[in-house]
Parts: sequence; structure tokens; C-alpha cells
Amino acid sequence: MTEENSDVELIRAAIVRLRARILGVVLGLLGGTVIFLATVSLLVQGGEDVGKHLQLLSNYCPGYTVTWPGAFLGFFYGALYGALAGYFVARVYNFVANFRKQRK
Repeated sequence: MTEENSDVELIRAAIVRLRARILGVVLGLLGGTVIFLATVSLLVQGGEDVGKHLQLLSNYCPGYTVTWPGAFLGFFYGALYGALAGYFVARVYNFVANFRKQRK
């Protein structure tokens, strides 16, 4: 094995691993921020029947409403669902990457 092949193998081994906790935190913060900003932007915009479509999130997030307290509750739910999604996506990705590495 040449030095160049050795470097390629080191890079490949480093790339295939995702850190599940880190991805969970990042997607959790992203998800929470998106729901929070969507709720706040509708509240600031105002008007009749504010957030009719966003209110449908209450089907999946008990207690969520398009209000200021609901924006913070939405941040919590967005962070929770985003963190779970990020964690499990990274775990599945790492499982598949390890499976493919063992097959070679």
C-alpha cells in the first residue's frame, strides 16, 4: 500500500462517521428556530385568522397555538423532533456505512 492509498483510506474512514448527538443538536436547534420564527412572523404580520395553516401543528404538538407562548412551545417541539430525527438519521447512516465497509 502506497502512502497515497493510506491517506485516502484515512480520509474515507473519517468521512463515513457522523456524530449522532451533534447532528441531533444541530437539527434540533434548526427545527425549533424554524417553528419559532414562523410563528413570530405570523404574529407580527397580524390580520384576520392568523396562522390558520400553522395551527395544524397542534395535531402533532399538543398545546401549540399561534400565540407568543405557543411560539416558545413550538420551539420546544421543533427542537425535540429535529433532535430525534438528526440522531436517528446519523445512526442509520453510520450503520449502513459500517455495513458497506465490512462487505469490502
